[in-house]
Amino acid sequence: MYARNKSHDDATLSYMADALRRFHTFKDVFLLGQAGENVKTKANDPRMALMKKRKGDKETNTETWTPFKKQREMNSGQD
Repeated sequence: MYARNKSHDDATLSYMADALRRFHTFKDVFLLGQAGENVKTKANDPRMALMKKRKGDKETNTETWTPFKKQREMNSGQD
């Protein structure tokens, strides 16, 4: 959406760079909807590791979370 602006300054360029960085960080999530079980597991592992790391020492059993809760938790850190 930022790319649609008619002109850009340092702030909007920074927003676009951040959005691109976040996309590449979480792009494996798009594999979950159309991939087989092996690919789903492979794509889900780094995402779950990031979620556990972000939670720190809090006790959370992310293995039992529903897909909706996982998605909501992943998006909770976004601006």
